[in-house]
Amino acid sequence: MKTFVLGLTGSVGAGKSTAARALEETGFARLDVDDVIAAALRARAGAVLAVVPQARAPDGQLDSRRLFGATLVDTALRAQVQALVLDDVRAAVRAWRGALTQPGVLEAALLFEVGLDALCEATVCVTCATAVRRARVEARATASAALFDAVEAAQWPEEDKARRAGEALSGESSAPALAQWCARWAATASVALESSRADR
Repeated sequence: MKTFVLGLTGSVGAGKSTAARALEETGFARLDVDDVIAAALRARAGAVLAVVPQARAPDGQLDSRRLFGATLVDTALRAQVQALVLDDVRAAVRAWRGALTQPGVLEAALLFEVGLDALCEATVCVTCATAVRRARVEARATASAALFDAVEAAQWPEEDKARRAGEALSGESSAPALAQWCARWAATASVALESSRADR
């Protein structure tokens, strides 16, 4: 093993980004798969628009918000778009992993759903009470109760993600508890990397 990647997943509003940023502050390289997907969609805009013409903006370009709205409620359409970019997303994650010179954290809501856990040495699911997650999402300027419900329906249930992950982390952890969790994973990654160097 030449590197160590921790896959971080969880339902919408659980606190994945908070945990990922905390790991980043301890020395992990962070990759948010949402950014990778956005880049892949831009690169495949022509093919995406052929499948989802209602995602075309007045200037003819791909409008990510229109695309999100159209695919969120249409499972078949979402699967078609996913098929267009999934190989690109996986390739980008592999390239990121291959270039790492430090431990990495891969933040991905669909970590298990699209098989990205295969590129991780360990996985953690950030969990949080549904009511708390809903309140967090609805507090965002561009979100709503309907959006929360639609995103929930489009992903695995939280309990399934948590069952598949190596461990669960409460998305309501205190700052000291989160710092302790980060320190433990930093130590785990360090031991794993040292072991891989010794085995060469």
